[in-house]
Amino acid sequence: MQSTELIMARQFDSKTSRRIASDLHRNSSTISHELKCGTGCQIGANHQPFKTYFADNAQLIYDNHRMACRTVS
Repeated sequence: MQSTELIMARQFDSKTSRRIASDLHRNSSTISHELKCGTGCQIGANHQPFKTYFADNAQLIYDNHRMACRTVS
């Protein structure tokens, strides 16, 4: 299981970013940044928007930023 999936699972269990960081042996600011960048908006069953973290979304954003920063040969 990738760390982004572990973050998603622990955030779903209502763990704080500090607790997630402690579990994954990472800095809490790293987890906080990951949660901030990978959080997207969803529409719930009651048709109200809510924000939640998605591991796939975070990975896609990371890959897009990584490709954008590379020099073109």
